[in-house]
Amino acid sequence: MRMQPFTQMVTIDNTKISKAWITLTESCNFKCVYCPIGKSNSSKKMPEKVLLDSMDFLGRNCHKDGMQVELYGGEPLLAFDLIKKVLGGGYDFVTKWQLPTNGYLMDEDKFNFLWEYRNKLDLIFSNEGSELIQGRYRPSKSGLKPSEFTEKIKEFPRHIV
Repeated sequence: MRMQPFTQMVTIDNTKISKAWITLTESCNFKCVYCPIGKSNSSKKMPEKVLLDSMDFLGRNCHKDGMQVELYGGEPLLAFDLIKKVLGGGYDFVTKWQLPTNGYLMDEDKFNFLWEYRNKLDLIFSNEGSELIQGRYRPSKSGLKPSEFTEKIKEFPRHIV
């Protein structure tokens, strides 16, 4: 798979972009049975310059009302340095950021950083459902059990208003 500055552009209005997906990494800490990324051992990560150039391009070509940008992966938290760079980059044309994650790499420092952007960031935790189903279809490469993840995530709701 070849890394692209952004993998898709949709919802084009008069040639202006209103939504983009940026693939930060092809690496993942899961080995989901249905996902080609989870089955690979890729450690590819978008170079910072490509990310910043992509954001500049989007800024020049975004819809007049702004745009949504989804920071995608693999597992985007494996490229947290890029997430910090782009969220802190002053890209005012982005009206909503989205960050889907399996959440297994979330810790208090990451959560606290992301919390600062809560008015413009949708943090989306993905889960297959029950521990049995999650364990069967979305096993962690590290062997972390779904119940351990559930307990870990319970620490964070104190931030939620």
